[in-house]
Amino acid sequence: MMFQDLKYIIVEKVLVCKSCTSQTECTNCFIEQNRILQNKDCICNSGYFESENYQCFSCNSIEGKSKEDCKYINCTDKQWTYGEYCNDGNTIERDECTNCKIDPNYICINNILEPSICFKCSDNCNQSDFNYAINATIYTECYQGQSVFVKCAQQCQQCIYSASNFLPIQIKQLRVVFKMQRYCWLILQF
Repeated sequence: MMFQDLKYIIVEKVLVCKSCTSQTECTNCFIEQNRILQNKDCICNSGYFESENYQCFSCNSIEGKSKEDCKYINCTDKQWTYGEYCNDGNTIERDECTNCKIDPNYICINNILEPSICFKCSDNCNQSDFNYAINATIYTECYQGQSVFVKCAQQCQQCIYSASNFLPIQIKQLRVVFKMQRYCWLILQF
């Protein structure tokens, strides 16, 4: 039992602590491992994240792009990351997403490491908020009979989706500035 505890210390703490007073309290960190001492623990420096193997990797690495704490930004790579409001590759100015910010009158769906999918919203939304931090209008509620994602009238027989009302729900994939706002969603008819 004592040997297992010692092994735990070696694996868990010696790798991250240069010196420690107990199993859970570090007093000095390995600077060469990109660590700093904070609250008696050796954590990764700013701009780094800790891997499953307790190593600190740069947020600018391939692995860092998908880490929420890293806030990686590259507006030309067509890969949305947590540091961006949207990402369409930034090939055309004012097309829906410019410099990783959502353009006015648009709303975007983001999935990690994929291009943003953005939709024009001005014709079918009745409630919006202007966000000065990103200099963009965020649409949060539809007119009756409309949807943010598909402009489809009730009388249209070709439509698969019904847009007769809006359903206020929180959608994790729809990360447009505020996670807890109300968003319009499609209601699938069978």
